[in-house]
Amino acid sequence: MDIGKKLKQAIHAIRMGAVKIASLPQLIAYAAKNGISVEQVSDQVKTDRLDTCKNCPRYQADTNTCGECGCFLGIKAALKFDPFVSAEKGEPQITKCPKGLWKE
Repeated sequence: MDIGKKLKQAIHAIRMGAVKIASLPQLIAYAAKNGISVEQVSDQVKTDRLDTCKNCPRYQADTNTCGECGCFLGIKAALKFDPFVSAEKGEPQITKCPKGLWKE
């Protein structure tokens, strides 16, 4: 199986809920096993992103998720590149707030 097909299957499994990813260490382990590149932002950028999220009306405090896109914010805020969008586009895509609230 080529890496592109394997990557798309791995991303699809996460999106469909067949693979549960609830923490950054889980994502990194799953990514490494399936050829998904995971590059993290600095601690300051992650903190800034999370602070922005926590002040957004779409923030779901009980699950620490985004009410707009459904992502776990402890994971999404730490990632430089969005593995889902990157896999779909075929090239690295910077992780972004779906409402455009993050500075970068």
